[in-house]
Amino acid sequence: MDINLKGQLEDPGLTGTEKFTDRLIVFVSDSVTVGNMEALSASGCLGIGIQRADCYCNSKARAFGRRMNSGSRFVAWLSETGVPDNTMLCRILGTTGNSCAPAGNFTWYDTNFQPIVSDMANLFNAAPAFSNAIRLTEAGATAPIGTDDVWTGTAQQGTALTLNCSNWQANTNAIQGAAGQSNMTNFDWTNKASGPCDLVKRIYCFAVP
Repeated sequence: MDINLKGQLEDPGLTGTEKFTDRLIVFVSDSVTVGNMEALSASGCLGIGIQRADCYCNSKARAFGRRMNSGSRFVAWLSETGVPDNTMLCRILGTTGNSCAPAGNFTWYDTNFQPIVSDMANLFNAAPAFSNAIRLTEAGATAPIGTDDVWTGTAQQGTALTLNCSNWQANTNAIQGAAGQSNMTNFDWTNKASGPCDLVKRIYCFAVP
């Protein structure tokens, strides 16, 4: 059975022949989770935190044919604070830290191949230049209004925000996490509001160029 069909049916153990795409993909997760990421369910993904979120993104990208090749990687759009911070400025390049300067005229598309954003300068920007919102999930479904909040912990320039569910380890009402909204194309896409970490929200998954 084709791996993409199996992924849509049951999130399989990634057997069969994987199909690849010819472009960089970004999607919002079909699953929702509390702030420690424990509810993100995907083949082979255990534990909590940013590692589980990254695992989810990669597993779903493989299952639904969203990778460009067998070496392609996806990362969750999540930042952490620390010494140093672990920000999307570096994570989008497949590395860690906060001293990266991502550049390049890359274009990310949603799972219906509609352009979302072109050029790193437009992705990491106080006034982002998005063509479309990141509304579609890994399966190509639209995240419904009302359940389209997305954990990010990330400012529009790609830096880490201090509200991050204790670096995505907490799932309690007493701790807050910063979030965006997936139907937005301005800076609210990543930095709209914060909420308690016992609420459920989605995550964004970006292909690493």
